[in-house]
Formats: sequence, C-alpha cells, structure tokens
Amino acid sequence: MSMLNWWWRGGWCLAMVMPLSAQAAAVSWRELPGAGAVAVGVVFEHGVLGPGRAGPPGAAAVLANCRLLLARAAVPSLQNALVHVDDELHCIVGVLPADDPAAAIAFVEALFGDGAQLGDDQIVREVARLALAADDAAFLFPGDVLHARVRAQLLGRGLPRGDSQVLLALTATQVRELLRVPVDHALGGVGPTGPVVAALRAWPAPPPDPDGWSLPPAIAAVAGAGAGSEVHARVDAPLVVVAFPVAAAVHRPALAVGLEVLRARAMRVGSGFAPRGNEWMARAPLIAWSWLAGEQLVRFHRRGFDAVQLLRGEVLRGAVDAAAEGRATAAELDSLLAAARATPPTAAEVATAQRTLLGEFGFEVAAERQVDAALLAPWTVVHLLGPRRGIEAAAIAAVDVDGVQRALAAVLVESAAARHTLLPAPAPNRVWKARP
Repeated sequence: MSMLNWWWRGGWCLAMVMPLSAQAAAVSWRELPGAGAVAVGVVFEHGVLGPGRAGPPGAAAVLANCRLLLARAAVPSLQNALVHVDDELHCIVGVLPADDPAAAIAFVEALFGDGAQLGDDQIVREVARLALAADDAAFLFPGDVLHARVRAQLLGRGLPRGDSQVLLALTATQVRELLRVPVDHALGGVGPTGPVVAALRAWPAPPPDPDGWSLPPAIAAVAGAGAGSEVHARVDAPLVVVAFPVAAAVHRPALAVGLEVLRARAMRVGSGFAPRGNEWMARAPLIAWSWLAGEQLVRFHRRGFDAVQLLRGEVLRGAVDAAAEGRATAAELDSLLAAARATPPTAAEVATAQRTLLGEFGFEVAAERQVDAALLAPWTVVHLLGPRRGIEAAAIAAVDVDGVQRALAAVLVESAAARHTLLPAPAPNRVWKARP
C-alpha cells in the first residue's frame, strides 16, 4: 500500500507516493451477547486542518457515501447501514450476520477501497444526490437555513453538507483521488463476541495517517454577531433562532445534561413552549445541539403564532405584521434563556436528564438483553465516536448541579449570541394578533 502526501496547488491536489506497510487492526468492540447480529463500522477523519486532504467542503459526505456504495456492492448480506458525517469525522456502519466473518471482512475492505470498482456514472449520481441535499439545506428547510446563517456568523463556515455548486464541480477522478488519501481511522463494532471479532482483529488494516486525528479549531472569543432577518418562501410564520458558541473549555457532559434539563422544562404541560407547527419537519427543534457530532453551536428555535387570514374588507383591530410577530417570538426565547440563567437545576432534574442521556446513548442496556438489530448501527456510531467526543457513561453520571449551572452560564452569554429570523412573504390579507 502507498501513502499519498498531498499539498494544495491551484485549488486542487498533487501527490507524492511513499510506501507503507499494513498492520493488524485494532478493534474496539462492545459486547452485546443478546444481539442477533453484529454492527461493524469504521470512522475516518477528513482532515479539516490539512489543506487539500479532504477536498472542498462537503466532500466528506461524498466520500462516506461512495464508501457505502462500495460496501453494498461487496456484501450482498448487508442488512442495514448508517452514515454519519460531521465537521471532523465520517463514519460508516453496517449490520451483518453474527456468524459470517467473511462478510465483515469484505465490508471493511470495501470501505477502504479506492473507488476503482465504481463507474463514473455511479460517482456522478452520488455527487448529484448529495449536492441536491446540500441545496435543500441551503434553501428548502428553514431550520437548516437558520443554521447556515449563524454558523457563517459565529464560526465562519458553512454546513457540513457543503455547497451544491462546489460539490457538482467534483469529477469522478477527483473523488477516487480523495478516496486514496490515507487518513486516520478507527475500526469497531457492537454485538456478540465471536468469529467476526476474531477475523477483524486478524485483518491487516491499512496504515493510519501518521499526523493523527485532525480536530476543528477551537473557537476563539466571539463577539456577538447581532441580529438579522430575511423573508423566506418556506415559512408561514416567523421562525427565530438564537445561537451561542461552545468554547473548547466548556465541560460537554455537564452541558449535555443542562440542555436536557432545559428541554424537559420546556416540554412540561403549561410551560408555554409547546410546538406550534411542524418545527421538526422544518429541522428547527426548540433546542438543537449534537454532542455526538461535536457541534460548536447551541441553537434555540421558536416559531411564531399562525397568521389570521382576513376576509375581503375585514379589519382586525390591533393587528400587527410579521416583523412585529417575529420580535414577540424572539422575546419568548429571551424569557426561556433568562430563566435558564436565573433558575439553577434541581438535583431531581439533573438525575432525570442523566437517565435520559444514558438511555439515548444505549449505555443502560444490559449486555445479555435481546436487542433489535435496528439499534445496533446508531449504538456503534456512539461507540466509535464517543471516546473522541468525551461521551462516556461515567462522565454523564459524574455531572452535578453546580457543574450544570457552570456549563450553561459559560455558553448562554448574551454578548456572544447570534440571532436570525425568517419571515413569511408579506400578503395583504395576512396579519397577526398583537401579543398581550
């Protein structure tokens, strides 16, 4: 095998070949004897700090999905698969029969393939599909539009999906070149220990990138980006986001518990923060932050009330326009954030949030429990990415009330916030009732 040392020339890459030797794979395995299958995955870093090592923004999604195409072609018995892509890493997981080590080896070998087995038309179709998804995020889904705005303001970068026009410029040859670039990687899985694990541990793994894992740059002190607004054709009521950067020093386990406490408070009957529409379909949940994806922003969303559709000649006294409803909706988020800063979590709230997170990450499942194969793939992503993101059962269990309060106070800093509002297009027969 050879390693390509890449450097940037005129917007693309040139390569120099250096020999490397393979070594036996180091396999991280979580034993679940009660599972009826195994989930095997490989996590790859995509060199966000190394110029030219991962291609243009969004190329990691292309590489991850092309790796999955190779795996599906090589392993007809693949039962289920999952792809995870974030700013730093991409991970591909496949669910396979527990008694078929040959299928597991074929799966991981395909993930390290150079793309020669893929035709140009297959690669071009995959690029086009992912460019369409990037286009949807940029224009179709309001929550993604807001996410892109605040990421640009606070982080100076776009969404991990990349830009559709940049992706469409990728050629099949360039994708194959990127697939051949050796990057750091880790192999692991979840399920019963048996012939699959033994075969994986004996498999001669491709050598990792000697530079080690590439980490996103830590967020420097960020001045608040202020507030912005725009008219968007895909909303019928104002949709507001308030986003805060998460600095490297913030204790992630405590932040995760704290945000779960806030989420539980908001969902209580009578809290006043029940959903008003299809916020989930809009990808704009009340609180958005993924510990697993290593997200560097915490976002709070709120949708305004529905408009009143006036009949011809009808007049509604005290009616206001969309901009005024947007300001009232933003004030609701301000009240939520003010309460979060002023009201410390109770020990009971922290304990409930800890149980929720432990269950969500699959940490509370007994090893001998009968487990549906559909759960294995997401748990494998947690197993592979968790150590790199600090997601551990002991870390969650060790969080206390003071730690939660410190983490929330460190993140919910008003002067560091970015705000943005999407407003519906003006219409002469559409108004809003003035808030009390």
